[in-house]
Amino acid sequence: MSKPYQLPTILSFISVLLLCSYMLGDGQLNHDTSWYLISTGWWLEGVRIYDEILELNPPLAYYLTVPPVYVSQVFNWNAVTVMKVYVLVIATISVLWAHFILTRNQLHSSAQVAALTIGASFALMIVPIHNFAQREHLMVLFAWPYVALSLSKPMHVDLPQKHIIAIGLFAALGFAIKPYFLAIPLCITMAHCVYARSLRPIASTLNVTVLVFCILYVLASLFLHPEYFNNIIPQTVLTYGAYEEGFLIVIRKGASVISLMIFALLVAFLLPSIKKSSFSASVCAAACLGGLGSYLIQSKGWGYQIIPFQSFAFIFLAWLTISLFEDIKTRLYGFLIGTASLALILVPALKNGTYENPFYKQFAQHFSCPAGARSYQVFGSNVSPSFPLANFANATPANRAPGLWIFPGVIHQLENVTDDTERMALNAAIEQSRKTVVDDFMRVHPQLIIVDVRDHKSYFQGSSFDYIDYFKGDERFKLAWVKYKLVDEFQGFQTYRRKGCVNELS
Repeated sequence: MSKPYQLPTILSFISVLLLCSYMLGDGQLNHDTSWYLISTGWWLEGVRIYDEILELNPPLAYYLTVPPVYVSQVFNWNAVTVMKVYVLVIATISVLWAHFILTRNQLHSSAQVAALTIGASFALMIVPIHNFAQREHLMVLFAWPYVALSLSKPMHVDLPQKHIIAIGLFAALGFAIKPYFLAIPLCITMAHCVYARSLRPIASTLNVTVLVFCILYVLASLFLHPEYFNNIIPQTVLTYGAYEEGFLIVIRKGASVISLMIFALLVAFLLPSIKKSSFSASVCAAACLGGLGSYLIQSKGWGYQIIPFQSFAFIFLAWLTISLFEDIKTRLYGFLIGTASLALILVPALKNGTYENPFYKQFAQHFSCPAGARSYQVFGSNVSPSFPLANFANATPANRAPGLWIFPGVIHQLENVTDDTERMALNAAIEQSRKTVVDDFMRVHPQLIIVDVRDHKSYFQGSSFDYIDYFKGDERFKLAWVKYKLVDEFQGFQTYRRKGCVNELS
């Protein structure tokens, strides 16, 4: 890469990094990340994940959260702030490492390398800022150097094998967070196989490194966390279908960017001036396809799950825009694609800004005890009423699960099940869940209880359910519940409070 582009590119990255830091400010992180900060702290204190902490996702998400939580505990720093710095450090490593890789790629012009690096700066820090530090966001950060290296044919890049292995290990930390993410290296490898007209790219050093890491990770998880396979997975298979949406609903949520990508791909592969870069375009498109596949496979349509597709799409569109501007005959296409990319991806990200939800500030004002002596429990299947309330109010959540995720699937299935064996399994699951929830209640005796009382609760698919009535089936809860008084109702959630700041049952 020629020197005239180096300084502007690095200064652009630094500017995006500062913009991201400014936007993050002192706000809260999304509810899932906030849950991981709390539950990882419990884990470090000796509470067993997948046994006492009921989390659905594989353990790598916990391991990746250990560094910021450990540092915050040792130095008594705010865990949310440390997490932000931690992720920004990973983003810096990812962007600069990939930039170094791209400068050694003989297939790209200096302007294209600059576009990829600047596009990646926005795609890795600003595009996902509303869901900053989500698992999908972390995956993209770890995966970007892998994708950058994949934009080169083996004969066009000169890197030592140790360096390539390091890139593979870094990427594996992202791909292994969720099994769906493996769709990305799979699609990229398929693109390489098509261009090589051979299956040899499957056994590349990069892919073998990722594969070996994933195999060792699964084996280690079986040994260290057998409860995940014996406890969590069976419950998930039994009940988690309640969270799935129809295919058309899922794809409609990403329709605008998908449409832009289809148009951009037609331009990339039909214009003669771009055909010389068709290999890079194919790999970029494969990364986007893998990201879109991981979103569609999960079948939920949750906003953060489309981050891999949106981030890789923005990088590809930035590269394509500059590639089109390099030829005067195709600059109109470059202007259209660049403008559409900003309008459909970057501007909405800037407009939506960082994470907020309507619950945590509303609920926090009902604590009558000082920070550090607060506790609460949420009866609902959504994570957002529970977190980041704990982080924001410095309060102890009673539930050792992000939400009461088993109840929607079980309740709806019990209304329709005809097989007696399946009915027994569902009844056993919900009875065990009630015991777990009441055990948590008795252990903490929370000052606030927040209850989802909506007629149409999320994920129940129209089935009616009353949490308080159901939990009163446990005599322990029934006797303790008389101490709670209704103090607020907000957006279908009632808040109850008891007097006192200590656990009277301890």
